Amino acid sequence: MNGLIVAPSAKKLKSIVMSPVPSMMNEGCRPYVDITNNIDNKVIYSSLKFDPQPKYYCTMTDSAIHIEFPEGEEPFLTGDVHFLFKSKGVILDSLICRVALNTAFI
Repeated sequence: MNGLIVAPSAKKLKSIVMSPVPSMMNEGCRPYVDITNNIDNKVIYSSLKFDPQPKYYCTMTDSAIHIEFPEGEEPFLTGDVHFLFKSKGVILDSLICRVALNTAFI
């Protein structure tokens, strides 16, 4: 291939770790993550959605949030992907940070 990058490249997301968990004013922080693709802004995954049988394992301590997907249940990521880390508020949700990447460069 002589250094050529074949795109798009599909990747499996095995886990998400957010560390440290920020403190948002005096209310604390109830963080969640939305993963969208850049083509049509389709939500690939959201940890905020209610699911009676969650397909991920989520632990939250004072210092980190770890979302781990079971084998065979990992979401596939391809092309431009956006990770939006937000804090759930009473009235509005606050954006903590966002990360954008292309799977061809991973």
